[in-house]
Amino acid sequence: MRQAGEAFQAGNHPAAERACRTILALDPAHFDALHLLGVLCSLRAAPSEAIVWLQRALGLHPRHPQLLENLGTARLDAQQADAAITAFEQHLASTAPTPGALNNLGNALLLADRPNEAVARFQAALTLAPDFAPARFNLGRALEALGAFTEAESALRAVLPLAPADRLPQVINQLGRVLCAQGRYREALDLTDTLLRDRPAEHATRWNQSLTRLLLGDFARGWREYEHRWDVPAHSPPPERHTVLDLSAIRGKRVRVVAEQGLGDSIRFARYAPLLAELGAEVWLSVPPPLIWLFRTLRGVRGVVGTDDPAPPADLTTSMLSLPLAFGTGLDTIPAEIPYLGVPPHARIAWAERVGALRGIHVGVVWSGSRASAPRSAIPVRLLAPLLARTGITFHCLQREITPEDQAAISRAGTMVLHDAELHDFADTAALLAAMDLVITIDTSVAHLAAAMGRPTWIMIPFDPDWRWLLARAGSPWYPSVRLFRQPGPGDWISVVKAVGTALSRRFDAP
Repeated sequence: MRQAGEAFQAGNHPAAERACRTILALDPAHFDALHLLGVLCSLRAAPSEAIVWLQRALGLHPRHPQLLENLGTARLDAQQADAAITAFEQHLASTAPTPGALNNLGNALLLADRPNEAVARFQAALTLAPDFAPARFNLGRALEALGAFTEAESALRAVLPLAPADRLPQVINQLGRVLCAQGRYREALDLTDTLLRDRPAEHATRWNQSLTRLLLGDFARGWREYEHRWDVPAHSPPPERHTVLDLSAIRGKRVRVVAEQGLGDSIRFARYAPLLAELGAEVWLSVPPPLIWLFRTLRGVRGVVGTDDPAPPADLTTSMLSLPLAFGTGLDTIPAEIPYLGVPPHARIAWAERVGALRGIHVGVVWSGSRASAPRSAIPVRLLAPLLARTGITFHCLQREITPEDQAAISRAGTMVLHDAELHDFADTAALLAAMDLVITIDTSVAHLAAAMGRPTWIMIPFDPDWRWLLARAGSPWYPSVRLFRQPGPGDWISVVKAVGTALSRRFDAP
């Protein structure tokens, strides 16, 4: 054990781990070896394994303060928010509170989507140590989650002179997010430009900048900088042999285009596949399974397979979101020939009887998307009550995930038809969309599909929108059939719903 400790102190973690494992082979209940091995696993980013060893150690000493803190950290790294909260609370109950312990608990509460409680813990940490930079930074994160952007900005600006050099980019990136949330995009760019002058290799900052530039319509620089996403560890790696295509060299070549990021992105940028075919390429698409049948309606595409399915050997491989750069897409040269996606024949046949009997006015609705996008884009369905109460319109739920709270609100309205059990993939969704007179949705994959099919689509978007919708526009140069309803201020969905209601009256009410 002494050898393990000395190796650990010297930074020779592999040797320390070998020593711990040797001890545990002889004595499986050796507390110090279990504890240290758990810590070593955490340090090499193996939190699930760390939890196993730390739990075994906890069985020997259930109230050991340092062990409880280390277990909480491992559970936090494993994204086990509730279990991390329990461990950190037990740690604080077993010893005097410290700024670090309170900060840890705040982080776990923030992960559990309990930002109000997280703020209280970060403030408590700062009461003990006003210059404790991690708690000040995390306070800014929690305040941003609450929509308190002015207070979040103050907290993050206070961190700037306290942050160590290796943490400064993280602070600047977070502050840039908060500035963007307030619509102060030029200030965010100036802030990050200052960092990049001294640290040009900060790829996460360059990627964040590219999103802001694209939002502002600076496509020339935005698409180039967007390629820095591949250098960010948190981003998925590029496809094997990925390249930005030279369009002058693709005639007669088999080109594999691989989807990336969300389903909505795949739908939006699939428009480039037929253009590659027009230039003489044999185009194969690798996409998530729910999109396979839908994308087989793309003009000129030779084949569509699942992301993990085999495809014929390709001469060239590229990512779908690198195609705008390859085509040199500018605001005035966006390929916007709509529709470019349609209803697959098998889905049209399967849904013919269901949708063929529809009479009257039918409006499809989406109010929430993936969990990742929910805090930014989702609307509580109760806020849609003024729309759903309208007579003369049958509303159709176009999303598959419906929470119990949503179900209760829908039942009270009594005007919405559910299809969640019948929507197996986007071929089904396309068949249902084809029968809608109008689609009202938040920024989600269904919005992109409805727009790509040329359906009349109204999209409700946040004050700080996704870069794909640009700024200060009522329409989208990507989708001619889209009308955008923007929040007039952060979090103001009530005004958006009111504007949609007014537009709905003008569209469908008798004169």
